Order: sequence, then structure tokens, then C-alpha cells
Amino acid sequence: MADTVILESKNKGQYYQVLDLKDLQPMAPLETNTYWNVWKSINKDGMINPIVVQDIKTISGIDGDLKKISAMKIDEKCKYAIWGGNNRYHFAIDNNYEKISCLVAPNDQIRSQLVDDLFMEMK
Repeated sequence: MADTVILESKNKGQYYQVLDLKDLQPMAPLETNTYWNVWKSINKDGMINPIVVQDIKTISGIDGDLKKISAMKIDEKCKYAIWGGNNRYHFAIDNNYEKISCLVAPNDQIRSQLVDDLFMEMK
């Protein structure tokens, strides 16, 4: 049996987990211009930070229905919504990874903080 292929981040964090790509739902379309910068960066340095996700059941005000907050086509089998790192998710899909490093936010407030921290670090 072949080993599972994981896109693992160099940084971890308090809410770190490795999740199956098939369990993740992108919340935004691929950003083509940014994607190529992400692609070059991961190929050169590896993935620095994990993506930020949240269990769909813990998102406030949607009763488990992502269609209430996303215009994306929703896969009903997905368990987690991607809130930060959409292009890294697409990189993993495009390069045949099976799993990816994630920070799994337990609630909306921590999710917002993790996303803010991620984007502050990238500036």
C-alpha cells in the first residue's frame, strides 16, 4: 500500500491537524494571479503555514448549511469550510496530495483570529 501524500506545513500551532482534502470545502474561487505565486513559493520553500478551516457544524447562524454563506458549489459530504488558504488547497489538489496541514478553529471567533493572524504574517 502506498504512503499517504501530505502537504505538510513548516509551522504548526495550537489547533493543528492533518485533514483529508476530500473533507474540505473551498469558500472562495481560485485566485489565478495569487495561485501562481503560491505555487512557486511551495515548490521553492514548502508550505509555510497551514490552512485555516472550521467544522461546518460549528459555524454560527447557518445550521450546517454552507449555501447560506457561500456562492460556491457545495459538496454536501465535506466536513470543514476553508477560511484561509484556498490557493494552498488548490495547489494540493492539483499536485495529487491526499491530506493537508490545517488549523481547525473550534468557533467563529477563533477562526477570525487565526485568519487575521495568517494574513498579518503574510504582509
